[in-house]
Amino acid sequence: MINLEFPKTEVQHFGDVAVTWSDYVLELEVGGKQEKTIGRVVEIFVKRNGQWTNPGWHTDSESFPNPSPTS
Repeated sequence: MINLEFPKTEVQHFGDVAVTWSDYVLELEVGGKQEKTIGRVVEIFVKRNGQWTNPGWHTDSESFPNPSPTS
C-alpha cells in the first residue's frame, strides 16, 4: 500500500447505533504498476453490553491506473 486517505467522513448517532459515511482514496502498487482507487464506505456500529461492535459495512469503488510520468 502506498497511501490510504479518508478525506471526508460523516457520523450520525441514533441511541445505541451509529452510522458513518466516508469517502476514501487508496493507492496501491500491483505488479510494479501504481493503481488508484476512489470510493465510499458506509459502516454501522452497534453498542452491545457497553462495547461498540461493527456488524456491517459496505464499500463501492472505481479504479484508475496511474498514468506513466511523461518526460
